[in-house]
Amino acid sequence: MAVDEVTVAFATPPALAILPESSAIPTSIPLNASTKVNPEIVCKNNGTFVVTGPNSFICNCPENTVGVDCGNLLTCETNSCGVNATCTIFNHKKVCTCPSG
Repeated sequence: MAVDEVTVAFATPPALAILPESSAIPTSIPLNASTKVNPEIVCKNNGTFVVTGPNSFICNCPENTVGVDCGNLLTCETNSCGVNATCTIFNHKKVCTCPSG
């Protein structure tokens, strides 16, 4: 059975601008044998505490937070992207979507 070639046309996507933010990549935090950690205190803003080794852990942060402890909230302030642009949080970064033209 032959497969027909299919052409898919997409509407031109809106322009995207990614605003600089601190890195969202989790950083493993070293612990020593005597360190006692309360996961609810270490990972803020509903971050998930994950043990990465016998003496280390990371906080997996929700989409709207960054930092090793998820302590920095990302927000879209009014008009932070400019006139008629829309600000959203995507992949732990502020993203501005500008209208075409």
